[in-house]
Amino acid sequence: MRRITGGYGADIVIDGVGGEVFSEALATLAPGGSLTTLGYSAGRKTTIDVTDLIWKQASITSFILFAQPQAAWADAWNTIVALLQSGAIKPIVS
Repeated sequence: MRRITGGYGADIVIDGVGGEVFSEALATLAPGGSLTTLGYSAGRKTTIDVTDLIWKQASITSFILFAQPQAAWADAWNTIVALLQSGAIKPIVS
């Protein structure tokens, strides 16, 4: 991530894997960045370096799609598809 952002890092990371990937994802955050966790297929537990939070003034949040109303699912899907189709966002999946 640092290589492709010229050393800056990621403003937002969405981690759906968990486990050790979570700590690696946390390390890629830019200053003031935010990591949202929503899955744990690689494991429920991890170890993090708290300096990745403190020095970057970063944050961690969580999200569970199943707790959202069905209308929110539809709205989110329609918004995301429109952004992707227009080219307004170009996600980097790695």
